[in-house]
Amino acid sequence: MNVNHNVGENDLVREDSLLIRYGGISRRTLGRWMATKGFPRPVKVGNSVSWYLREIEEYEEAHRKRG
Repeated sequence: MNVNHNVGENDLVREDSLLIRYGGISRRTLGRWMATKGFPRPVKVGNSVSWYLREIEEYEEAHRKRG
């Protein structure tokens, strides 16, 4: 089912969704990306970790341009 919604500037992506977005990578791989590849830093929301969707999309766009 496709659901259209307006993506807001502050929309968040939870860690489990982010791991799936990148093909089921591990938390350890994600940590390495943050340390070495300039992957955006997470924000803490209660007991969970999330990322701003806008920052994730900017990161992906920058890496698409690099080839």
